[in-house]
Amino acid sequence: MVRSPLTSLCSVRPPLPTPGVELTGGQLKADSIQIGSDDKLIAQAFVDELEEIINHYDVRSPYIEQLTQALAVTQDKNALRSIALSARDSGKIDQGGGSSVVSAFNTADLIRSAIVSAKQKMEEKNVAVDSKPIRAMLKTGDYYLYANSDKAVNKDTNGGVGSIAQTAPRLTIDGVELYRSSTATNGVNPFGVNSTNDTTIAARYRANFSNTVAVVWSPDAVIMAEVQPVQTQMETDVRHQGTLLVAKWTGGIAPFRPTDAVEIKTA
Repeated sequence: MVRSPLTSLCSVRPPLPTPGVELTGGQLKADSIQIGSDDKLIAQAFVDELEEIINHYDVRSPYIEQLTQALAVTQDKNALRSIALSARDSGKIDQGGGSSVVSAFNTADLIRSAIVSAKQKMEEKNVAVDSKPIRAMLKTGDYYLYANSDKAVNKDTNGGVGSIAQTAPRLTIDGVELYRSSTATNGVNPFGVNSTNDTTIAARYRANFSNTVAVVWSPDAVIMAEVQPVQTQMETDVRHQGTLLVAKWTGGIAPFRPTDAVEIKTA
C-alpha cells in the first residue's frame, strides 16, 4: 500500500495583513490517496528443448520480448481505464471532479471540437493546461481519420505546421498531443467494451466503457504505485525437457486528480 499526499488549491482570503499584526497562517485542506497493488501480472511461455536444438536461430530473445510486450499492453490498458475512471470521479476535499464531453466523434471537425472542449473543461477547473503536457488517446481509426483530413496539415490547427511534406513532431490539436492505440485483439485500447463483469482484469478497473471513444488527460490524472519493476526469469525444467520463460510486474494505478481527466463519449 502506497500513500500519496493530496492538497487543495490555495488562495488569498481576507482579512488582509495589518501592519504590526502577527501572521498566524491558515488551514490548507489536505488528504491522501492510498494506492494498493494489483495481483502480480505474469506472462509465461515454454520453450521445448528439441525446438531450440533444431532451430538455427535464437528463440528465447523473441519470446522474452513478446512476454514483456504483453505486460506493457496490459499495463497501458489499465492506465487508460484509470484515466476514464478518474474523469468520472468526484474528487477528494475541494479539488473538484472530472469531466466528460459527448460527441459522435466520427468526423475530423467533431474530433477537433471534442478535444478542444475537453481542454477547455480542464482549464475551467484550474488545470495549468499551458504548463502541463496535455495528451489525448484516440482509437487508431479515429486518429487516422483526423490525420488524413485537411485539419492535420492546417497550420492554424496543427501546431503551426502547414506543409504535407513537413509534419509536426507529434500531431496536435490546440496544443493537445494526439496518441493512438489499437482496439484489435491484443491491442492497447480498452474502450468500446463493457468491462463491468470482466474477471480477467483487476476489480478496480472494471466499468462500462461501451460509449468511451477517447480520453484527454495530464500526468496528474492518475497515479501509479510500482511494487516490483518488470523482471524476467528462465529456468530449465528437466522433467518437461525445456525452459520456462516468465516476465512479471507488480503494481497498481488509480485516479489522482480527476480535474486533470476528461472522458469523450458518444452518449
